[in-house]
Amino acid sequence: MTEYNRKTVKAIFENAGIDVPPKDVLTELCTLHQQNSSEKDDRIKELETSLAAAEQERDALKAEAGKEYKQKYEDTKKELDDLQKSIAEKEAKAARAKAARAYFEKKKITGDNLEIAMRAAAAEIDALELDGETIKDTTALDALTTGTLAGLASKTKTVGADIPHPPEKAAQNAFETMSLAEKMRYANENPNDASVKEWLKR
Repeated sequence: MTEYNRKTVKAIFENAGIDVPPKDVLTELCTLHQQNSSEKDDRIKELETSLAAAEQERDALKAEAGKEYKQKYEDTKKELDDLQKSIAEKEAKAARAKAARAYFEKKKITGDNLEIAMRAAAAEIDALELDGETIKDTTALDALTTGTLAGLASKTKTVGADIPHPPEKAAQNAFETMSLAEKMRYANENPNDASVKEWLKR
């Protein structure tokens, strides 16, 4: 850029065919130009500073928005994963229960006795592994159906001594003192007994 001083200003006038003004006028013109240039430079610096601050603020907002988006994404993904896991667990539990019911029914355990068997075998059913809808290993359930739950199968007919019919309260107390095997046998023989019905509701 050409330096703006009296010499260059004088040359401008001469080249334009204009009478060159006195020295003091040239000096004043140069001074005014320098002042204007200084003001422009100050304004440019001011604008550059404002622009830099605005860019910093913009970058900070982008970074903050990015963090918020990332956190929201992670929270949403976790919620979705937890929901899918919960649904999968419920479906797996329902599938195990369905397979166990089918198993007990094949063992001739049905009706109220089936509900008793399902409750008594809850821990074993929860531990079952399935291959599609088939139980991979029925060992635990086999042990129950040939042991504790043997009296629930409809093909088994156990004839015991006549059971007296004491007052309802006494009968209920007597039923409560029975072992699980005795309760299941009694329930199989007396499905309409009030104590049995109350027990099945629990």
